[in-house]
Amino acid sequence: MNKKVMLFTVIILSSLAVMSVYNANSTYAGVQPIANLVCKTNGGGVRPDYCLYIAQYLREIGIEIEVKVEEWT
Repeated sequence: MNKKVMLFTVIILSSLAVMSVYNANSTYAGVQPIANLVCKTNGGGVRPDYCLYIAQYLREIGIEIEVKVEEWT
């Protein structure tokens, strides 16, 4: 591999590693959520897991989701 390409690759990978560590340590304590939503689902299958998965990732952008598992008839 060319030395320039190798140096460029090392710089990019180092930058990505530093950014991921910074983002992992950032906290959102004291920040008000943009929206509060409710995800209602029944208790069967993987639907509650999907709601929890969605809630986890939307929390990162300031949207809080309350997951309610209800029995439907």
